[in-house]
Amino acid sequence: MQDDHVSRIVLEDWLITRLGYSIYEQHGSSQEKVISQAMRTMAGFLLSAREVMGDSDVVLEDMIEPEKFDAIVSVVHALAQHSETERSYPKFETPSLHLRVDNHLMA
Repeated sequence: MQDDHVSRIVLEDWLITRLGYSIYEQHGSSQEKVISQAMRTMAGFLLSAREVMGDSDVVLEDMIEPEKFDAIVSVVHALAQHSETERSYPKFETPSLHLRVDNHLMA
């Protein structure tokens, strides 16, 4: 994994690290890129959550509480660059990001 601010968030958050280990247990070391991408996706989600919520101390464990559902939706919309079309339909610049974050949160 690249050594940058995102990788530092990965190392600081025990739940993101646990996600990586869980994927490693399922797929082995041959899927090192998949593991890295999943962990970086969740670190990006956490960075966005900190921005949206205005709290730099938020950890991933805080975000999986049921009462945070609306906050999670707002964070994913911000992360996926939510906008609206002429007919008020939702549009996302990176629509697959919704699915990836959803799958990792459920894991």
